[in-house]
Amino acid sequence: MNQKIQPWRFWAPVAMLLVSTFFNLQIALAQGASCASYNSSYPPPYPASYPCMSAVLALDPYCCNVQFDEYCVTLLRTNCDSNSNIDYDCLIETCRPAGCVPPSNTEWAIVPMCFGQICPSYSTTSPPPGPNPPTQFVNNIPAPLVNGILFQIFKFDGFCCVNTFDNGCRGLLDSIACVICNDGLPNTIDAANELLGCTHTPIPAVLPSLVVKIRVFLEGAYQTGGTMKTTLRTAGILPATQPFNVPPYNYTGTEGVANPSALPTNAVDWVLIEFRNTLNSNLAHARKAGILLSNGTVVNANGSQFNVSGLLPNNNYYIIVRSRNHLDIMSNFPVFLSSTTVYDFSSSIGQVRGAAQTKLMQTIDPNSNVIGDEFSIFAMHAGDLDGNGQINATDFNTVYAATNPTVLVYARADLNFDTYVTYNDYNAYISNNPASNIGKVGITQVQNYPALTAVVTNCL
Repeated sequence: MNQKIQPWRFWAPVAMLLVSTFFNLQIALAQGASCASYNSSYPPPYPASYPCMSAVLALDPYCCNVQFDEYCVTLLRTNCDSNSNIDYDCLIETCRPAGCVPPSNTEWAIVPMCFGQICPSYSTTSPPPGPNPPTQFVNNIPAPLVNGILFQIFKFDGFCCVNTFDNGCRGLLDSIACVICNDGLPNTIDAANELLGCTHTPIPAVLPSLVVKIRVFLEGAYQTGGTMKTTLRTAGILPATQPFNVPPYNYTGTEGVANPSALPTNAVDWVLIEFRNTLNSNLAHARKAGILLSNGTVVNANGSQFNVSGLLPNNNYYIIVRSRNHLDIMSNFPVFLSSTTVYDFSSSIGQVRGAAQTKLMQTIDPNSNVIGDEFSIFAMHAGDLDGNGQINATDFNTVYAATNPTVLVYARADLNFDTYVTYNDYNAYISNNPASNIGKVGITQVQNYPALTAVVTNCL
């Protein structure tokens, strides 16, 4: 006669094993044991010894064993959100060695935006960077929010919220990791995340290859509706290898594919991406060439996600986008490189450092019956044919006039990307270089091509 096994006798050991495993993992994390994800492209933004971080790593092993992706960031924010009745997009709470500590009433008092009011500085002639004012729509009703970087600045210096975003505030933006987020520990990367505020990522033993998500448009290739021409790729004249190995770029990277047909079918052209130090934006730490797709996304030559080596993960860098024949641009503020970050140069003129460095191409209203779904697309100015950061007569004299009007040509003078060099390209050039010859001028950072400097933390 078979003996019947009671269910509790089977499940009790399993439950005890699971509980034991959970607490052992918590203890290991609290003691500073390393998760594999700390050496991944998307490492956790805080040490495993932080209670708020150890709780998340134990809650979902994927966040510990693989990488700290967007889902893990959501877990962390939810875990840290003790004010669930208020929009935590605005309530940036800080993950600290003692746990998640919500900002004090004094800190909130400095930031009226968090009580449903827009910071007065957004109405001045010198507003904070990014969307102006920064709003999201909940059920088609505008709801103010502030990202983690700006919140930390407003908290540190209320003047930047109440008055105007002056040079002092911009200086804080440049040095936020050092002035505001610095934890004083040499083994952590101090930075400022747009969702989490100050972060302190443990420096990995081996720097991972970071996936960088960028969106940008070129005026000359733009088509109504929010796409760009792929004529160069369709005609088979888009080169299989990066074209920036000539002056003034002198880039020696080997990015490319076996033949042009292996490039993505929706490829527009090659672009060169550069990463600059936040304390000194004339220092470059990495650069890589990528393919710009018709929807504005930058990818690797084979169509995979654009990735870059030699940078510290979860760190802030200025991003520069270079084109063969458009005015180069730089991000308006340091970008936190993580799984959640997509830097869209095209969403606002405030996404780019300097005055009028991009051009409004179109404002799109996907559904005229929905309020708040409108969005604008800004693009890089066409016409900087010699890559010196200025659109002037030199571009015409040294490049355009010297280009033979041949058919099916991959040339800088082909500003409208139709494989021909004609008067249409001249019209695109002259629109940004009027008869007064006072053409568009890029900021000083895009006019120089510095040698690469070894990667360093923000706090030198």
